[in-house]
Amino acid sequence: MLIPSTLPAGTICYMTNTSTYPKDYFVRNADFDFFNYVGLQRSVLLYTTPTTYIDDITVTTGVEHDSGQICIQAEVFCSGRALMENLC
Repeated sequence: MLIPSTLPAGTICYMTNTSTYPKDYFVRNADFDFFNYVGLQRSVLLYTTPTTYIDDITVTTGVEHDSGQICIQAEVFCSGRALMENLC
């Protein structure tokens, strides 16, 4: 449903200072980075992932007295489901 709350059209600001702007001059203030029916006005990067892939890996380290600890946390996606593994 395309209504102002779902796709705000922006505002029109009329410039009334006639010493700086011509009569009836206005500026459109849009709240989006595209123009209707024209396409995106910025670079877009598209990429694909295999069905099973590692989305994120977090490695944390710590030292307590004379021993060290490494904790690896991996988030693996398999067919749209996420599996979180902690290896400490």
